[in-house]
Amino acid sequence: MTTVAELAQKVRAALAVNAEYEAVTIPSAIRRVMKRLLRDYNFPKSVKRYMTNGPDGPFGVEIGAVAHAMPPGFKRPLEVRFYYPAEGSWTNRLERREGFALPISDDDVDSRYGRYYWLEGNNLVIDTPMPVNNLKLVVWYQSMLLDAEAVAWLLDDMEDLIFTSSVVRAAAELRKAEAMQAFAPLLQEEMQSIAIYANELEWNGVGMQMREPRGLPTPRYPAGGTL
Repeated sequence: MTTVAELAQKVRAALAVNAEYEAVTIPSAIRRVMKRLLRDYNFPKSVKRYMTNGPDGPFGVEIGAVAHAMPPGFKRPLEVRFYYPAEGSWTNRLERREGFALPISDDDVDSRYGRYYWLEGNNLVIDTPMPVNNLKLVVWYQSMLLDAEAVAWLLDDMEDLIFTSSVVRAAAELRKAEAMQAFAPLLQEEMQSIAIYANELEWNGVGMQMREPRGLPTPRYPAGGTL
């Protein structure tokens, strides 16, 4: 598996610059490329799971808690639920609401633990303060944190794109106009490819309906009617 250091050597060779740039300049360009990929595209491998830890042991949300700080690199929530370890049970999935669509109270049993959530900065806010302890908030979310795991699968899946994009980015920073012009068409081709690839990954197996189903049209002249 290719590492950042190994890819930096290839980028340096393409730029025809001194080896001293392999220490900071080129690896920084490579990491900025990977960060932008995580920010701009929704890859299934970037999905992570967050679980709250309360003051009374490994499980538990503090009684009365409403806002929950999301982990570094939090991008967007995919699903939010509560888990009750004592019973081994889950609540229904919480629905997302924002300021323009405030929650509506109802008599559902799960409303004790919250039915809706929204985002305020990096905090995920639940509409109902927690009534009991030892309740665990579980959030599946898209992450744009460039940790060791993300670096590994990005280089494994998209080495060509990262290489080409890093050459173009570093060429601009190092004033290497010839290298930038030579690799720009390759980068354009790679970006078209990643757009198709990422779109297929995100929407694979998703059924979409663009409008409400329409019933059969009513007859112009109903049976038994008169002209």
